[in-house]
Amino acid sequence: MEIKPYTALTIISSSPQQRQVSAGATETSAAFTASLADKATISQAARDRLAEEAKGERTYDFTNIAPNDMLNAINSLIKNGEMSLDESSSLLAFAPLTELNAAMGKPGSTNQPINLFSGLEKMIAFNKSIHNDAGAIYAQKALSALKRLDGEY
Repeated sequence: MEIKPYTALTIISSSPQQRQVSAGATETSAAFTASLADKATISQAARDRLAEEAKGERTYDFTNIAPNDMLNAINSLIKNGEMSLDESSSLLAFAPLTELNAAMGKPGSTNQPINLFSGLEKMIAFNKSIHNDAGAIYAQKALSALKRLDGEY
């Protein structure tokens, strides 16, 4: 007959009470997690966004959109096939360069809303004034895409 040495840990972990406590702790942990999920609160804007996404509808206010939201909107529109890369390329000019701004001592403006329609119109006028025809064409593509998505086109 072989005698195996026991440590305090093996005695405790093999006791029936320990197994019972472990099972009870797992059930309690699962119940706690479920109750937290039920009590989690989200903002009304987040609720509205989830409801729109669930319906498959999404509207954007391109006259008053923060650059972070604009980037998310562009990505979503491209993924859904509602906007092409050509149509979106000029919109990237409105994305703030936060690292560059920080290096120059300027605060990033990722949450400051902008009007993409007026910004693109100014971009088109500027590109035409310096005879940058390609820039004007791509800015016009972006403007036309936003108007189409906004229902103005």
